[in-house]
Amino acid sequence: MSEGISERLLRARQRIEKILFHNIIPFWYRVVDHETGGYNLNHGMDGQSLGKGSKMIVTQARMIWYFSMLYRKGWAGREALEAAEHGFEFLCGRMMDREHGGFFWEIDASGRVTKDFKHLYGQAFALCGISEYAIATGSKEAGNLARELFELLEHVAHDSEHGGYLEFFTRDWRPLRNAPSPVGPAGSKTMNTHLHMMEALAAYLE
Repeated sequence: MSEGISERLLRARQRIEKILFHNIIPFWYRVVDHETGGYNLNHGMDGQSLGKGSKMIVTQARMIWYFSMLYRKGWAGREALEAAEHGFEFLCGRMMDREHGGFFWEIDASGRVTKDFKHLYGQAFALCGISEYAIATGSKEAGNLARELFELLEHVAHDSEHGGYLEFFTRDWRPLRNAPSPVGPAGSKTMNTHLHMMEALAAYLE
């Protein structure tokens, strides 16, 4: 590799690290909601908070993955670990369906369940986030929860006849085919959901 290319790569790395450590990471610590739990992700295009908003399984689980990955890779320390723990506790305490398994799609700012259906897209992110949290922290609770969720999804969503996974369900895991779906047409199998399910399975198997 020529000296010119090496220098350009070094400068690019330095710029990327500056953006990561001085812009991206500090911003996301601000979303930790110490009042009602989880992460407050209701922001405008300028990054300013728009106040309390609904909390969805997709974004809450993504933030757990994010903080856990930061901590595991050594890109951040105790603050990232505590932010991940904060999100995991919220996920288990407020978004988990202890009667039927899995996680609700959405709750409001007060913690009331507003959308109780199950979608594989959200469950996949939950599995991904919980698995990464278990790896980063060594939490047996998280490891057990990841296994339980994996086994549940294999039981209720895996399509052994046609392959892939069913995606959209009622709260008690009855397939929905004629209702408005948050991700793709109801009753369909979408590439987007299945890609994220593969991502979740890879994290779980790690």
